[in-house]
Formats: sequence, C-alpha cells, structure tokens
Amino acid sequence: MARSRRLRPLTCHQAIYDLSKGANGLPQLVTTNFDLLFESVDKNISRIVPPSLPDLSLQESLSGIVYLHGRLRKPEVGIAAGYVISSADFGRAYLSQGWATRFVKALRERYTIVLLGYRAEDPPMRYLLEGLKYLIGVRYMDFVHKAFH
Repeated sequence: MARSRRLRPLTCHQAIYDLSKGANGLPQLVTTNFDLLFESVDKNISRIVPPSLPDLSLQESLSGIVYLHGRLRKPEVGIAAGYVISSADFGRAYLSQGWATRFVKALRERYTIVLLGYRAEDPPMRYLLEGLKYLIGVRYMDFVHKAFH
C-alpha cells in the first residue's frame, strides 16, 4: 500500500510567506482568508485590516499581511466583525463602496499578483481582472496545479 506524503502543518504557509518577501526582506501578503495561519508562521507580522488599508496610489508601502475580507477575532458585543462573506458584503466592498476594488487596482498597478487557492476564472475574480484589464491593460495568467483538480 502506497503511503501518501503528508505535509507538516504550515509548510505551505511558510513557503508562501518566504516567497512573498519583497526586496526589503519583508513579507507582502494579501489574503481573503480570515484565518491566522500566517501569524503562526511569523508571530510579529504586521496585520492590516480594512478600513485601514495602505493607500498604494500614494506610494505607501505594503508590508505584512492584509486581511482584505477581514481577520478572525473574538466577537465583541456591539462591534461588527467587518467580514466580507455574503453577496451583500461583497457588493459593498467591491461595488457600492468600492474600497476593495480600489485597493486591488492599486495593488495590481504596483505589484505582481499571484493568486493562490482559486482561479482567475472564478466569477468574482474574473470580473475584477477583466475590469482591470480594460482599465489599465493588465495581463494575467492562471497557473493551476493538476493536484487541485
């Protein structure tokens, strides 16, 4: 019987973290996940959560991890979690208020984006990338590993 190779916990997160480092050696991660797994890799990583996103159009730097759709935390009475989960949340973040769209647009203008965990063909990402392509002539490629199909 063939034994399957199992990765150690956080092996993939460590690899992504290492690959995300910019010329200054600091990580430059943006995630739509809520989990804190990258914080397990680097307990001192800077955490950025909306509405306090860096204004990349003003040349602010990106270092640390941006939790674009919110960061998991303990619930507090009377304080909204601020997660982007529902279609209404998505509509506010990307359409009516547009703060996530502005951030991703500026991100794409300054950085190379590598999408992990979903494909550029997934409807929300496809709409966003096609819109950015139209606006600023962005090209993108979708690398898919066969193991994930």
